[in-house]
Amino acid sequence: MRLFGLLIGVLILALLLVYSLERFTLPSFTRSQDAIINTNKVVDQVEQYKQDLNQKETEILDQVNQQNR
Repeated sequence: MRLFGLLIGVLILALLLVYSLERFTLPSFTRSQDAIINTNKVVDQVEQYKQDLNQKETEILDQVNQQNR
């Protein structure tokens, strides 16, 4: 009978451990994944901004070169 009670107690503790790991580990993992995704989006936006600036610079230099001819 004591063994059965001990087994039930260990089972309850194991379930609590699994629940707490799911509750506290997975959200932080999800948040870190979201942070990585957001960082990648910002990097992509910066790259696009750099390309736009380079294109604009080329257009302005072309205009200046045509005016100087």
